[in-house]
Amino acid sequence: MKARVLLIIFIISLFGALLILKVFFSKITDFSTFALGTETVTYWAKDSNENLIHISAIDSVGNNSIINSWTQSGQKNVLLVLGNSQTHSINQKNINEVTFVEMLNKRIDKYYVIANTYPNASLQDFLISYKYWMTVLPVKAVVIPLFLDDMREANGISYDFYPKLVDKNFSFEENDNILLRKLNISFSSLREKKIGLDDSKHNEKLSTQDIVEKYLNTQLDNNWTVWNNRKNAQGILFGKLYELRNTIFNIKATTVRRMIPDKYVDNMTALDLIISDVQKNGIKLFLYVPPIRNDAEKPYDPKEYRLFKSQILDILNKYPNTVYFKDYDKIIPSKYFGHKASTSLGKQTEELDFMHFQYTGHRILSDSLAVFLLNNGIR
Repeated sequence: MKARVLLIIFIISLFGALLILKVFFSKITDFSTFALGTETVTYWAKDSNENLIHISAIDSVGNNSIINSWTQSGQKNVLLVLGNSQTHSINQKNINEVTFVEMLNKRIDKYYVIANTYPNASLQDFLISYKYWMTVLPVKAVVIPLFLDDMREANGISYDFYPKLVDKNFSFEENDNILLRKLNISFSSLREKKIGLDDSKHNEKLSTQDIVEKYLNTQLDNNWTVWNNRKNAQGILFGKLYELRNTIFNIKATTVRRMIPDKYVDNMTALDLIISDVQKNGIKLFLYVPPIRNDAEKPYDPKEYRLFKSQILDILNKYPNTVYFKDYDKIIPSKYFGHKASTSLGKQTEELDFMHFQYTGHRILSDSLAVFLLNNGIR
């Protein structure tokens, strides 16, 4: 009798769980773009032949896509654009609207424009991507936006962005630089972890319970599409926890983001390493402070923002004819920035979006960058 009751409870629980997954979690959501809200969408740029020229993760598919596009274009010298979600997102996108990367690719004749961007990418990410692509393609010019926000990003490497590099045991040349050592350790740790997981999958002895769970999961995955909705449920749960944290600590789009000293130093060190390398290899580096809306108080400490810009100018003065700089802080009118869904719980449904702008903003940035590049020999 007890076994029968347990079986009935199990069946009711299973069907109850499936019903909840079906009703509340059927909508497929890309949680990598959670912070963008619903008004801003991701767009990956293409060349005039509709070949992909813009990727996020450096995996085998993305790597091969870029190389194939470059090969079909005539194997020109490469202009590499690095960036974060501002580069690959369009606010309130309409049909046929594209990003400034695609516009630049069509305006620059003697160089082939490609882009590699990640959400919340730091200068450490830019250093890794730059070092990788210069070994794969003839990179002769690099464009990098300098976001004060992303100087706060954590040290370390995310496998999601660099699977090919982790699998191929990528590392920086050994020297006395502390940051490079830390990055190499991160890559090595990820590589060892991945090898350990792969080995455990092949060698582990499964218990009867593990075998039954694996069988049931496989059967449900193959025969109940609703079963896959549990990933959406997990993502939404974590999203709500993120909103709860913001509510508790009163974190909003307008909340001032103070710098974290050790992370700031590491990211400035990454910039120094990029500059040293482009100078050694005869590569032109174009830096710019990215556009931000100016109809509200910026989410930066004013003193830190001014110090950040002054440090960039100090660097510029040390490297004439190698490093070029523009401050595009105010080039896009605030009306071309949008709103995003609130990232906290409560009655407020929208917040100002300081980062992502509409197609017109991309056109303005493309025009500005094109003039900047053309005036400095990139045609």
